[in-house]
Amino acid sequence: MNLRILIIEDDPENREGLRILISQHSPQSQVYLAGSVEEACSMAWKAWENGTKRIIATPHFCRPDQRRRRSVQEYRRYVYLLQQGLRELGCGLELRAGMEVFATAELPKLLDRQEVLTLADSRYLLVEFYFDERGDYMDDALRLVADRGYVPVVAHPERYHEIQRNPALAASWFRRGCILQLNKGTILGRMGAASKQTAWWLLERGLAHVVASDAHSVEHRNPDLSQVQELIGQDLSWQYAEILLEENPRRVFQNEAIVPARPE
Repeated sequence: MNLRILIIEDDPENREGLRILISQHSPQSQVYLAGSVEEACSMAWKAWENGTKRIIATPHFCRPDQRRRRSVQEYRRYVYLLQQGLRELGCGLELRAGMEVFATAELPKLLDRQEVLTLADSRYLLVEFYFDERGDYMDDALRLVADRGYVPVVAHPERYHEIQRNPALAASWFRRGCILQLNKGTILGRMGAASKQTAWWLLERGLAHVVASDAHSVEHRNPDLSQVQELIGQDLSWQYAEILLEENPRRVFQNEAIVPARPE
């Protein structure tokens, strides 16, 4: 079993948005981004037709641009309602709740009050930052997540300006046990030269755990990961590509320990 990731954006202009991670029988892991429940259902249905079995919904949480912060209970209910709707359509996807937590100053309080959702109720907590966030702030935030017993999953570290200037900081996170998730678009050079250079710096040194597509829809920013898997396989190692795109995403979904890998 391999992992796909479907993301449905919790956009401040669209209060019905959801972010979704998908685990499935598939040759690759993927990420989609959509803007409505209707699109979520159509994308989920397409994924189901392609063999998808399980989904973790992970909406953005604690973002400063969110008009209203939903509770953990609300998020779980949205997932339940989407699950019921899919079942009525004859779609057999299993949905689980989660969220992508924006690391603001409120993070310690939210963690202490257990007001966040991990990925499928696992030990793994998906965390993101401002692209121009200070390195010491990110470092401290990841430490406090780990100190509370979670395993931080750092979303697209190659896009953070501080990591682009000092990628050794991401290497220190890797050594501390943080999970580093790179995006397909940066590896392929679609998010600027600095992001691409940083992504490959991490890949070439075995400092990545997971690669996701971060696509926005089935058509726009295509979710197909075959190109990036082939590129990593040919340039670095096919085994490395398999671990980044299949094995480790599956382990996150099943709350298992991540497998370290080297591009050799």
